[in-house]
Amino acid sequence: MKTTLTATAHSLPYKINGGFSMSEHVIDRFAFSIEELAMLTALSAPKIRKDIREGRLKSLKKGRRRLILKDEAVRYINEDDSVEQEEKQAEDR
Repeated sequence: MKTTLTATAHSLPYKINGGFSMSEHVIDRFAFSIEELAMLTALSAPKIRKDIREGRLKSLKKGRRRLILKDEAVRYINEDDSVEQEEKQAEDR
């Protein structure tokens, strides 16, 4: 049976002090699938998969599902990609 997650205003991440935090409803979850995290963050599932492949987002495999633990999801959402891109450009010079 496939579980679906319906995003509502109460389940979407919101910005606090320059970073994103997840609402209480979402924080009650222990882990998220790639599709659930994509829905909650407004990022695409392919972007999340790419970040997993490139080591920017840690995940674990349970059966056929790939899961992202809650703490890792919050860390990932709060991470600023622009800083990482600037560091990569500096290394290339």
